[in-house]
Formats: sequence, C-alpha cells, structure tokens
Amino acid sequence: MLQTHIARNWIASLLIVCAGSAFANDFSNFNDESALFKVVREIPASNKSANAAGYARLLALNPNNEIFWAKFERYSGPDESALFRIVKQIPASNKSANAMGYARLMALDPNNKLYRAKFEKYSGQAKRSKSVNSASDLGAFLAGSWCILDNDPTYVSGPYVKKIVILADGNYVLFSKRAASLAWEDTRERGKLVFDEGRYQDTGKRHFRAISKGSGTAKLIVDADDFSVSWEEVMNVLGETSRGSCDKFE
Repeated sequence: MLQTHIARNWIASLLIVCAGSAFANDFSNFNDESALFKVVREIPASNKSANAAGYARLLALNPNNEIFWAKFERYSGPDESALFRIVKQIPASNKSANAMGYARLMALDPNNKLYRAKFEKYSGQAKRSKSVNSASDLGAFLAGSWCILDNDPTYVSGPYVKKIVILADGNYVLFSKRAASLAWEDTRERGKLVFDEGRYQDTGKRHFRAISKGSGTAKLIVDADDFSVSWEEVMNVLGETSRGSCDKFE
C-alpha cells in the first residue's frame, strides 16, 4: 500500500511539473504519448500556442492519430511551415501518415510540386489508374484533388472553391475557401468514401460513385463511358441538386 501511495504521489508530481512546462511550450522531453496527452488536455483552449506545440509533439510520437492532426490544425491555424516540420519527421516507412500529412500540405499549397510528388509516392498513386471497370477500381482512379467552384448563393455567402483530397483507401479531406482568398481556411468535412456502381435514371448509362460514408453528401461521379468526373450534392432543403464537372487534377 505504501509503495502504491508513493507511486501515485510521484505520478501526480510529475504531471504538475509537466503541466508547468506545457505552458512554456516545451514538450521535447516527453516520450510517453499517454502521459503527454493527459498534460495537453489540461491546457486551456485559449492558449493556442501551447496546445499547438503539445499536439505537434504528440504527432511526432504518433502521426497516425487523427485526433492529434485535427487538434494541431485547430490550434496552429494555416501554418504551412509548422505542418511541414511535422511531416518531415514522420519515418518514410509510415506511408499512411506521410500520405495524410502531404495531403494536408497540398490543401495549403495546391501548386507545390514537392507536396504532390510526396503525396503520390506515399499514397501509391504515382501512376494513376486510367479507367474504371468496377467500384473497387474507383479509389485508385479518384486519388488526387479537384477544385470545384460553387457560385450558388443559397449555399454559402459568395463563391467558394472546394478541394477534395482522396487517398487510395477512400479516406478524404474536403477543404474550402472563398474564391478570393489565398489560404485554405476551413476543413468542412473529413471522413471515408464508399464506392458503388449505378445507372443514370434519365439515360440508363452506367456510372461509378464515391459517397461520403458519414454524411452522404459528398458525391463524386465517374461516367463509365468517358471516365469524366463530376461533383454532385444536395444544395438546400428543397432537395435540389447541383452538379459541376471537374475532371482534371490541379
């Protein structure tokens, strides 16, 4: 019992000391993910710099944790250089974490050739599929990113550019920004796509679809004849849909 009591007091003292260092944004001595996570969760949300530093260190310890990515992006804002430092530290053997990291960097700088090359390398999409013959082919075909310009004033106040980044396994991140903005400001949706096959009601022609598993709103449609890609989603409560063609990569 005495040893247990001493151990508990030691852990409590360690957390207090660590919490003090947390507000100094120094997490370099942490090598225990669970212990650091407990400390970071105690940092007030108003202290964005300490939170960003804490989640940056957590990402260094475990770059596969989706929560750490989301929290870092929340507290660091669109800080491309900070995100690049984190991604560069991910071991090359961890392909999925590298792919997601470079996908996020691509969202901040879509024209950066290094980010795209790294994304293609780690996502296995250096040679993109040229055709779709089944629903199972769709993930490889869609991997990459599209720009969709939406001018419908009933949906947003002013035109937005939407950019969806898709990995081969169907995980995606959907970003948006005002058309006049230089930075990707908000992550509007993230999740997993499910792929299926169907036919257009009006023509009966075959198509393949990628639909958001969570919300069901994100739909990328590939025509079976010419493999052109279009974007479709419900725009308002009346059930009207909008479709925009966006068949080329950035």
